[in-house]
Amino acid sequence: GDELHPKYNPMGSLSFVPGSVAVQNLFIRGVPHLFPPAVLVVYFILYFGLSAWTAGCALPGGLVCPHMILGAIVGRLFALFCLAVDMHDPDTTKSSIAWIPEFQNLLNAAPDSRRLFAHAAQIDPGVAAAVGASAFMGGSGRIMITLTVMMVEITADPKIIFPMSVATIVAVLVGNAFNHGLYHALISVQSLPFLPSHYADKSLGQLRASDVLPRLPNKEIAPVLCVHLVETRDSSRVRAALTSSHNGFPVLDRDKKVIGVVLRRAMAQVVAEAEAAGDEALRFGPVMDLHPFMVPGYFTLERTFQTFLLVSLRHLIVVDDSRVPLGVLTRHDLQEWEIHRRRKKNVGGLVEMQGLHGSHSL
Repeated sequence: GDELHPKYNPMGSLSFVPGSVAVQNLFIRGVPHLFPPAVLVVYFILYFGLSAWTAGCALPGGLVCPHMILGAIVGRLFALFCLAVDMHDPDTTKSSIAWIPEFQNLLNAAPDSRRLFAHAAQIDPGVAAAVGASAFMGGSGRIMITLTVMMVEITADPKIIFPMSVATIVAVLVGNAFNHGLYHALISVQSLPFLPSHYADKSLGQLRASDVLPRLPNKEIAPVLCVHLVETRDSSRVRAALTSSHNGFPVLDRDKKVIGVVLRRAMAQVVAEAEAAGDEALRFGPVMDLHPFMVPGYFTLERTFQTFLLVSLRHLIVVDDSRVPLGVLTRHDLQEWEIHRRRKKNVGGLVEMQGLHGSHSL
């Protein structure tokens, strides 16, 4: 009968195993040509595309293992390139790497054992894969010390701390020179209300606080939903506030000037207590914030943004010179992408507003 010959498929050892096992296979030392360059290149292209496609989805697919696999592939390719260059050196006749006995069976399975195990350079592809994985994760996630410690624990080899640390630091510095890290970029992809320390677009500093308020189709500022200090239970303003998606509402006095801010939860509590007591009047004075932060409409957007950020505000009321509310700014309103969207939508109104506000001084 036919004799059974051991078979090995390098693509199968990466594709048909869990991600953690694929990482371990890429970290294998002592077998430099375990994964041919063509297999690594094809697998990198396919895996990179799928990783980028699933990185921003809502499913918890994870990013650590894909980063380690991609970085390990780059590291192994770099080591294989060094091996290819070293093959042309006539002085390289013996291997400087101790081959592990567990992989001696692959020597007999390979069609050309000399090509599989000959001409080993000083750079072991398994070590280069670990260094590449550390650099890839550091460059994408902007992590240095913690990542180095984690990779040393994974590889159980403290001897590679120095090359791994250097590669990680260089990757982080190069990444910072171009853009934010991947985790920071995913914040914008998910549209989370995260505010950076400053705007990347310096031209936003030329805008005013009133320029970023929501506007109607005719470019006028949309009216803000407010309540009076004392309302009735059947007030349309109270009903609209309780069913609104907003959470804070300016409280006005008889002259329609801002004297506080009341939260929707506190408003619902006042309504429930009034219904239980049979009282028709709703008094928001005891539950409102008596000292809300306010900025004039001609306040620069940069100073408005810094005020909101440094004080860790939830609502910032924009008023005119008479302390009449023009609108309420939240984290969503101060997002850079939201400001650009409103500028594009209301460019005509913004130009007009900037001309009107030019006469004000700070």
